[in-house]
Amino acid sequence: MCALHSLGAQQLGAVFLSGLAGSCTAIGGLVSLWVPPNMTSGTAVQLLAFLLSTALGAMLTVAYGDLLFEPMESIGLAMTLLSHVTGAAVGAAIHFSLDWVQKRLNNVHSTLQSAAAQNKSCDSSDSWRMQRLGIMSAVVLCLHNLPEGIAVALAAQSSSAGDLSFNAGQGGQVSKLSKRLAFSVAIHNISEGF
Repeated sequence: MCALHSLGAQQLGAVFLSGLAGSCTAIGGLVSLWVPPNMTSGTAVQLLAFLLSTALGAMLTVAYGDLLFEPMESIGLAMTLLSHVTGAAVGAAIHFSLDWVQKRLNNVHSTLQSAAAQNKSCDSSDSWRMQRLGIMSAVVLCLHNLPEGIAVALAAQSSSAGDLSFNAGQGGQVSKLSKRLAFSVAIHNISEGF
């Protein structure tokens, strides 16, 4: 029996919203292909700034307009603030750890590049750099989008996530909060893909 048949309508709605929000990264990639190569760098920067500021506005609206007040009602102000500070501290620790690893990788790369410059042309080094950039970008986007998809799916399955108004089929419903969260993640992912 297919695994999708065993899922309820609410779970299918959660998977659909998460997939839809996550796939918007590809839309951003298509937008970047649409930008003509002769576009001035200032115009491209303005477009990216517009996309990023729109994504920031959407994410902040949902984060502080919807997601902050429900935990305050459930676990209280002190625990909500503690969880926010803890999350920020863990995020900062991960950021600084990845920065440290990146500096070490750059040192290894510069050593390899100087050895390659003595033996070969720089073309092989540029190719290695582009491959590394592509792999790192793919890994980082996957790791970044995973918790976003989990958040959208959990919001869609939460019975206390607000007014249930979207009929996901066969009696299952998805909350308005999950739709707002999926929309803001989708807007956010378009700018990531760009």
